Amino acid sequence: FATGSALGSTTVPETEPVVVCANPFGAPTNTSTARHTFRMVRNITSSPSPGVYASWIPKGNPFRRTVQPVGLNLHDPRPVSHILVSGIRLMRTRGTVLSTPSLPSAVRALEIMERIAVAPNGLTLTQVTRLLGYPRSSTHCLLVTLERTGFLRRLPEQTVYLPGPRLSELCQRAFPDSWLSQASRTFLVGLMRQTALVVHMAVLSNGQVTLIAQVAPPRVPLTTWGGQRLDWHCTALGKALVAFSAPEVMQSLTQAYSLARHNDNTIVSMRRLTAELQATRERGYGIDDEENIVGIRCLAAPVLTPSGEPAAAISVMGSTTDIVDATTPRLVQALTGTAHLISRQLEAMGWTPKPAEEEAAASGD
Repeated sequence: FATGSALGSTTVPETEPVVVCANPFGAPTNTSTARHTFRMVRNITSSPSPGVYASWIPKGNPFRRTVQPVGLNLHDPRPVSHILVSGIRLMRTRGTVLSTPSLPSAVRALEIMERIAVAPNGLTLTQVTRLLGYPRSSTHCLLVTLERTGFLRRLPEQTVYLPGPRLSELCQRAFPDSWLSQASRTFLVGLMRQTALVVHMAVLSNGQVTLIAQVAPPRVPLTTWGGQRLDWHCTALGKALVAFSAPEVMQSLTQAYSLARHNDNTIVSMRRLTAELQATRERGYGIDDEENIVGIRCLAAPVLTPSGEPAAAISVMGSTTDIVDATTPRLVQALTGTAHLISRQLEAMGWTPKPAEEEAAASGD
């Protein structure tokens, strides 16, 4: 390691990377030290010497927070990219160091969005300014800009900023299943506590049901996992998803899908299945009466978008002694109520479902 003060006498080898840290021992860094390190790093990166690793690791504002040490194997040949060095972004690609200036206002905007995204109740202008140490006037301009562009939103007649619909849209487009399950987890845990049953969340993907979340009561072992794929025709989740899907999705699945028999209770007649889907839509939830696994019953309700199509479905799963005629009304009420709450949450966060034609095309492949 080399601090900014010692960097001037450091020889950059041709084959080994060098780690540059401003105050690597963790002492508070001031503006003078930061600027000195900036100059030293700039001098090295503008030289023809290859193999330079530079690292500037602050906690919050680099000029007002403690700079943390960085550990790196000096003989590690793997490239390191997107490392901020006091305003310089460096990228090492097999012996070549490229430097591109970072835009400070863009960095500040990203830091603001990150802070607000992890704050449970949002943040005010004063709180953002205090957390990041930026000037109040420029912070206010950034907040207004992010609000006007939809990346943040402000509650009516309040000064609290929350993640906006465009930020949510980017997250769910990049990581749709993960984003959806995380946004719904609190509700899924609540449903599990109400029913004392295993709760699942799933989406329809490529003609199958894909589990994206599961919650189990204490001391109840989970036999399912995230990413597990199930047949739609013999699961309550699948019936709820297909029954409320667009007509072209249902038509594609019912025409091209093979109805595998899992046991004697599985519906393998397309006429019976079509009638079951119609009944599912009319009553508002799907039923798996030991059709997938003998001894296991499930109830599932769709999580609907404003247009009436399912973004996902949630279910409660139990034994044939847990889910009986006497307990079904109470379970259905908790299930459908939770699905409605999640639907409202997704609408508030700007959820945009996959176009129906995409799923129909995928189902037909």
